[in-house]
Amino acid sequence: MPTPLIIPDYARPSALMVPHYDASLLGLLEAIATAASEWIGVILLSADPDLSQAFVARQARPRRFTIVAAPYDTPWIRDRAPIAVREDGGVGWILPRMIEADRPFDDSLFATISARELRHAPLAIAQGNLVAGPAGIALSTSRVLRENRLGAGAVDALAPDLGIRRWIVFEPFPEEPTGHADIHVRFLRADLVAVAWHPEDPALQQVAREIEHRVKALRPATRSLRIPLARDGDRYASLVNWIQVGRNLLLPVYGMTPPDALAQATGLLAEEGFRVHPLPSPTLALGGSLHCLTASIFV
Repeated sequence: MPTPLIIPDYARPSALMVPHYDASLLGLLEAIATAASEWIGVILLSADPDLSQAFVARQARPRRFTIVAAPYDTPWIRDRAPIAVREDGGVGWILPRMIEADRPFDDSLFATISARELRHAPLAIAQGNLVAGPAGIALSTSRVLRENRLGAGAVDALAPDLGIRRWIVFEPFPEEPTGHADIHVRFLRADLVAVAWHPEDPALQQVAREIEHRVKALRPATRSLRIPLARDGDRYASLVNWIQVGRNLLLPVYGMTPPDALAQATGLLAEEGFRVHPLPSPTLALGGSLHCLTASIFV
């Protein structure tokens, strides 16, 4: 059987899954769903079907929405969403394993709602800590080593089971609460990577430089965009936690994002042909943002 190949970060998904329930983040979740429905289908993961049906009824493109009712513990569904891989016969789904306790509904969510066969990842890995690039390249922070009690390089033997050919593991930003790669780096296309870049902090710049260096060591033609990053202690206002649908980017904008940083990021991305759609994201105290709150579904 051919070895699977992980689907890259920038691939256009078949649909975007968005949690939907009456909570403090409801406005943000509905803004994500409304924007995404302009380009692709949206699956509302609903804890309140009546609320979701009323929301869909107000939409300009109601036929692009599907409501799936299921219990879950938190809206942070990205980490437990299936890792999509290309394999013989189409797309396969690999279910991440998590070591966090007290989230039983989250742990069983995708096994409960999926009609297709799922296999489990060979190690504990959150999908937010697995940023996939071209040709089977993937990036994770060293959290994956700590969670699995592995030494440096030990993930290489497990990589093929996840469709990974080259696995880059790097040290995360200090005090960053998630320890996930999608706060640090994203691929925009096969030859373009974006890193979160702090304009003043040498330690944070060194993390970004290491990522750039290691990606370019594998693919020398890759170019890098340095997307402005703001920090206040353990709060990282990372714009790269975006949602990408083709050339469209839903960009999180935080209360501590300087206007000039947003303008700079928008300009850099526009020069590469991307359309930026800013969304206010009141999530800094929670860790993560738009990407973490959603799941890309490939079929």
